[in-house]
Amino acid sequence: LERGLAQIDLFSGVSLVVEGAAEFAVLSPMEVVVQSGRVRARVPQPAHGFRITTDVGEVVDLGTEFAVDVSDGKSEVHVLDGEVEWRPRGGQAQRVLGGQAVGRSDTGDSIEAPTREFVGIEQLRDLVRDARSNRLAEWREKSRLYRDDPRMLLYYQVMPEDVAGRRIPNLAGQGAASDGAVVAAMPSPDRWGQPAGAIDFSPAGSRVRVTVPGVHRSLTLLCWVKINSLDRWYNSLFLTDGHEQGEPHWQIMDDGRLFFSVKKRDVFDLSKGERDKHIYYSPPFWTPELSGRWLMIATVYDPDAMQVTHYLNGEVLSTEAIPQEYLVEEVRIGNASLCNWGLPERNQPRFAVRNLNGSLDEFMLFGAALSAEEIQQIYEFSRP
Repeated sequence: LERGLAQIDLFSGVSLVVEGAAEFAVLSPMEVVVQSGRVRARVPQPAHGFRITTDVGEVVDLGTEFAVDVSDGKSEVHVLDGEVEWRPRGGQAQRVLGGQAVGRSDTGDSIEAPTREFVGIEQLRDLVRDARSNRLAEWREKSRLYRDDPRMLLYYQVMPEDVAGRRIPNLAGQGAASDGAVVAAMPSPDRWGQPAGAIDFSPAGSRVRVTVPGVHRSLTLLCWVKINSLDRWYNSLFLTDGHEQGEPHWQIMDDGRLFFSVKKRDVFDLSKGERDKHIYYSPPFWTPELSGRWLMIATVYDPDAMQVTHYLNGEVLSTEAIPQEYLVEEVRIGNASLCNWGLPERNQPRFAVRNLNGSLDEFMLFGAALSAEEIQQIYEFSRP
């Protein structure tokens, strides 16, 4: 950890607060090695016996909250509550009680270790809350510029009262798209920590219904999502009700690839190698280790540059050329759904059920192709 603070919850129930700069290794749910830095551990009863090892000894929990400070060739142990057993290398084990501290140098000498303050879980929670609150206030002020952008067709910035009222206002100042109608979805915490500032689409019928009129040459689709798992063959982000000529579909495959298409033709000859559309896939970007993390996903359809570009957290995932035979210069949306498919054409669950197992708290749709610099800028402004 180069700088800052991190909370790490182990499967044993132990919670660690690490202060950077720090170098450490989690060997198991019951053992951590600290080579440098400050680490505070809160140990519940089922995890008694948890240990932290340093170069000059190890601390074994006996029912406590304790911290270690490893720096400048010495290790200090501070017991904040309860007791531990301190086992210095080459020395006798000793019990250390709450309010006491011991230390040892890498030469094996005992050193004075005056009691110190260490950041705890409650303090870290308050710091994170205040930081996110400040970032949210800054983003809401900055986002007003995007609301007034003439290229913006649809802008949903979910507020706690919106989900309860089952309507999400379209904040695009010049956009003709409708407000969003919330169906079945439930409120959930957003990326800023607000308890009801996002929409959870896990219930199978969940969606936000929307109408986007007009004809558009280019598109940029952008959203902040938290994915729990990719349970479906297709996991929807934004799909038109049907799949008619000129209509886009944006979703995630079950193997973690982004999927984007614009339908080119309704009539085609498979024997001649024709297809109704060309699908622009990204490489797989989502794996289970990203479960529960907020991500900014974006896709740009740019007929002028003859390319489709996928983005993750402001960085290019992939760019693919638009084949001339699949170029669509008039894109239509009409009735559509966020995070589900409005009117599936087939009665096969694997094909038809497309609700996203996760949450969304912000969605932008531009009737233009944003540049890579603009996508990166939105990410930097809007990340918590």
